[in-house]
Order: sequence, then structure tokens, then C-alpha cells
Amino acid sequence: MKLALMEFGLGGAGALVRVSCETQGMTWPSILFLPEHHYDYRIWDDIPASLGGNGQVVLYDQHEPMPWAELAGPVFLGAVRRLAPDQCFDVVAAAGEAARLAFSVASAGLAKGVVFFQPNPDRHLEEAMVDLPAYDPLEAAGWIAPVLEALHEPDPARRREMVVEAWRDRYGPHLAAGDLELACQVIGDHTEELLATAKDVAANAEAGEDMSWPSPPWIDRLGEIDIPVTVVVSKLALGMGRAVARRAREGQVIEAQAHTDLVWLEDRATAVTALRHMLDRHS
Repeated sequence: MKLALMEFGLGGAGALVRVSCETQGMTWPSILFLPEHHYDYRIWDDIPASLGGNGQVVLYDQHEPMPWAELAGPVFLGAVRRLAPDQCFDVVAAAGEAARLAFSVASAGLAKGVVFFQPNPDRHLEEAMVDLPAYDPLEAAGWIAPVLEALHEPDPARRREMVVEAWRDRYGPHLAAGDLELACQVIGDHTEELLATAKDVAANAEAGEDMSWPSPPWIDRLGEIDIPVTVVVSKLALGMGRAVARRAREGQVIEAQAHTDLVWLEDRATAVTALRHMLDRHS
């Protein structure tokens, strides 16, 4: 296993959110998992369990629906507070678009550390395009064609098949057989949600418009929180990971041995190590 770590710090101006979590009576540090959009808690597979005695684990969407429409409003933060031991988690772990939710948890003083897996920064980061490995963007995006075709398919069962087909093409070369089946099962169960998003993205593209981003992007406020942040990314997303880590007051980026956004499934060892290191800071 290759584990590449880079440390960054952020100084200068900016409001600083002081995180204060009561830990009296806690036996183990606690961790909250937030899955990527169009997935659910199953996509973490055995990673929460593999933490063993390292912490108390809460899979948010086993208790409450993910707030993709509301984003990070008071209902979501109130639910997090109720689920947290002593109203605070030691670590919040989030994948992809759930990064904005994890940031909201931390900025509300409900977490003492963050682990991002392939986070979506909610806006384009020009510096993330520096030193990208050589690749053909058209070829890289070709796997999505069945998803776009599924937008015009009237039969729900066939729509699901087309989405799963796209996932097999995209992740098949990189995931172990069991992990591929898991990813296909979970995305298949969220087919209609995925297609609703794809429809909006396609409409924007046809109109020559950029996709709709939340405002303000969480990435521009990351330096407001004074807690450690670890960013675990694939090889292709290393530039983005560095850009995110630089914006944190105490940031660290880890390059996983992965080629897709499902970095925690492709490189379990690195994912678990990153989570354990963050938990150990609060044990």
C-alpha cells in the first residue's frame, strides 16, 4: 500500500469557528458517516465495522433521510445533534457531494475532525487542474452514455438496467467483484434519483449553462473552522485534494491507490487508516 500524505496550513484573515464538544462520559470517540449523493449507507460496506473498538459509529441515513433538497438546514443539524454522543461527534466522514453536509456539521460545532473522501468542492477549482495525469476526457466520460440514454427510456426496469450497465463499465476494471456488485446494487436502487439529477445537468448543458452550484460554496468557507481536515482522493483527483487541503487551517491530503471516486472501496486500507488516525486524535 502506498500512502502519500501532504500537510497544509491556512493562516491569515477569516472568521474562526471555535469547536467545543463535550466529551464527559464518552468511552470511545465517535464518528458520523454521510454517503455520496445517489448512494446510501450500504456503500460504506464493512469500513465502519472495521474500525472495531476505535469508535462509536453512526450511519446518518440509517436514522434520517439524507437532506439533499434542504442541504444543511436546521432539521439536518438538529438530527445530527440528537444522534451525536453528548451532542457532538469526534469525526464526520463524508463522500462526494456530502462534503457540504460534513462542513455544515463541523461549522455548527458538531464535529472535531473531518475526513473527506473524493469531496465535491461545489465549484470549479482551476488549481485542481494542474499536474493532472494524461487522460482523454471524452473517453473518460464515455461510460455515462447509457445513463443519458436512460433518460428517454419509458420502462423503469430497463432504466435501472442501463444505469447498472454504466456502473459496470465505469467501475468494473477497478473494483473487486464483491465491491462492484455492491456499487451496482446501491446505484440501481437509486436509479430514479440519479436520472433526475442527470436530466437537470443535461438541460443545463444543452442551454450552454454551467451546472447549478450551492451558494456560497463550502470550499470557500473551509478556513473558518479550526479543526483537522483529511482529504482522501484518487490519483486523478490529487490536484483537487491538494486544493481542498490548502484551504483548511490544518489540512492533509492522502493519495489513495484508486482510479475512481469510490476511493474507500478501491483502497480500503488507506480509507480505514485515515479514519483511525483521525479518531486516534480524539481518543
